[in-house]
Amino acid sequence: MNRYTLEQRVFIIRVYWKTDSIQAYQEQFVETFGDNRHPPSKSTIWALAKKLETHGTLLDRHAGGREQMTQETITNVKDRLLASPSKSLRRLSQETGMSKSSCQRAAKKAKLHAYRHTVVHELK
Repeated sequence: MNRYTLEQRVFIIRVYWKTDSIQAYQEQFVETFGDNRHPPSKSTIWALAKKLETHGTLLDRHAGGREQMTQETITNVKDRLLASPSKSLRRLSQETGMSKSSCQRAAKKAKLHAYRHTVVHELK
């Protein structure tokens, strides 16, 4: 389905409910918005009407995804790691109550990198 602006979606529903005729509605859509856009099909009109009845809005729903990490969380992790640089991410996650991967992500955003000192023999 092509994306219609909110103005076009409102127009679609208003005219369809007034006329209750797909053909009459499609003619009015072309008159109002011009010939550069095909009028929506019957299934698109019904989908918009159902969306309005079930969700109460014609806007697109949020796509979801992970919430953004707050700057406060990043600075908290950064301060703790700078205070004790040899602290492991596992220990840090236990102290903060965050998951290890969240601590890792916060450390990366704070431009801190986990590393471990390794002892090696001196070359002669």
